[in-house]
Parts: sequence; C-alpha cells; structure tokens
Amino acid sequence: MKLSVIVSPRFSETLNKLAQAEIPVATAYKLKAVITLVAEEQKKFEDMRKSLIDKHAAKNKKGEIIKGEDGSYSVAEKNKEEVFKEIQELLNVEVEVPKVKVSSLGEKLQLSVQDLALLEDLLEE
Repeated sequence: MKLSVIVSPRFSETLNKLAQAEIPVATAYKLKAVITLVAEEQKKFEDMRKSLIDKHAAKNKKGEIIKGEDGSYSVAEKNKEEVFKEIQELLNVEVEVPKVKVSSLGEKLQLSVQDLALLEDLLEE
C-alpha cells in the first residue's frame, strides 16, 4: 500500500469507522494490528515531512528558521521544487500492510462505495 493512502485523513476516518463496527473478534484483533501499523507509519511520515521542511525552510542571517505569525514555515523559493520532489518520493513508498478478508468483517457491516474505494488496498476477497 502506498504511503500516500496511509497518510490520507479520509483513510484514517474510514479505518476508524471500520474499527468501531461490530466485527468478529479475530478480525478485530487483526484490524487492531493494522491500525497500530498505520499510526506508526503516519508518525514516521510526519517526522520525515517536518525534517524535510526544516532542512529546506527559509532561514534568517543567523541560520534560524523563519516562521510566520501562525507558526507556519516558509520553504526557501530555491528549495520548493526539491521539497516537493522529496515529499512525492516519500508518498510513493510502499508499506506492507496485512490484508483483511471482506468475508471476515461479518454480515452487519455497512460501508459506502467511497469507504470501499479508500480501503481497497487493505481488503481482499
């Protein structure tokens, strides 16, 4: 599964929706492991993203990062293309996430087509 899917807020929302559903205990156990893995990957991505921004941020004459009034960072104009390239490269990283069988989710679970599309790389027949 691409990291870009894992760090998507909609993916997290849909995964949480699935976690709150009444599903068989063995599937819930497996899903908990998936959720833990996803949370770890999201944290690693955010740490790397911040590191890239810090590395390429606009700096004053003292070498300190210039922050906006709202605490946001400004990437130096000369570095914007490089930052974009590195973040895109990071988003394309493949992460091994265990699959969950659709049949193991039980009969009561209802998901929208949008939910299924977001979970496509996680679910298998």
